Amino acid sequence: MLNGRSLYSSDIQNEKMINVRPLCKALAIKVSKDLNEVPARVPEDIETLREWLLTQKHLRTPLDDQFLITFLRGCKYSIQKAKEKIDLFFTVREEIPELYSNRDPLDKRIGAMLKLGCTVVVPNPPGDGGPQIQFIRPGLYGTSEFTVHELFKLNTIMTDVMILEDDNFIISGAVGIMDFTNVTKEHFNELDAICLKKIAKLNQEAQPSQYLGFHYIHISSQFAEIFNMFKGFMSEENRRRLYVHRNIETLYDYVPRRLLPTEYGGEAGPIQNMIDIFETKVISCREKLIRWEGYGVDESLRVDKSRSLIEIEKRNIYNV
Repeated sequence: MLNGRSLYSSDIQNEKMINVRPLCKALAIKVSKDLNEVPARVPEDIETLREWLLTQKHLRTPLDDQFLITFLRGCKYSIQKAKEKIDLFFTVREEIPELYSNRDPLDKRIGAMLKLGCTVVVPNPPGDGGPQIQFIRPGLYGTSEFTVHELFKLNTIMTDVMILEDDNFIISGAVGIMDFTNVTKEHFNELDAICLKKIAKLNQEAQPSQYLGFHYIHISSQFAEIFNMFKGFMSEENRRRLYVHRNIETLYDYVPRRLLPTEYGGEAGPIQNMIDIFETKVISCREKLIRWEGYGVDESLRVDKSRSLIEIEKRNIYNV
């Protein structure tokens, strides 16, 4: 609290010159209780992190208040951890340019996958402080038309849009649901094990948010092989967050019906509405997504070589 008010009040942000989105009451309570946010200290913490980034000549990162508070929240206001996470966030992304370049939402192929709803986010109801629900549905694209790498690229777009725009994602985390309807082995034939390992590293250690659970539904005969491959790249902690549902009814024990689309037995409305909303949101972030392609690392300018890509690989982070 600050002068009897909390950070979700916009007049505090103006008073302290912090250019960040106001939070609903539920998220403001959560960010204070669970993520150690102290409104009176936020401006100083943001500026401390920004000043450090300006001294890191090898890093090209956003410096705006919203980006910095996102990583501070994601690290429960440990400034040291926020420094390390931002560095790792851009270091690993630099290693997989096939997923983090040419991500214009108006590109014909990206637009087609968006319209299919291969990746879609369920909007949280206004004032809701719960986690964000994400659907991944590989079986919607034809393997003769698209590749699994294009699906992964769409997922990177989704994640970056949520980092940019969604406070539920940052503060309350996310729940992923992978629907295996119509998924065949061909959908994952082109998977690169090294690429998967790097994606796992990025998602488990470098993102400013975390997945509270990942649920697999409508599993097929191809499921076990694909599931075991993904599981092999996860930490023990994240493996415990994987849930396989033989019957969709058991999904409701973990994800409330009010946050699920009608087609999945939920109360949040038709999934086509969610596809349309998500497509509009992604397109609205087009300029930011394109600008983010200019961020990254220049290892030749890094002072602490122990955190370079070469040294990371020497420490066998990417061994498969």
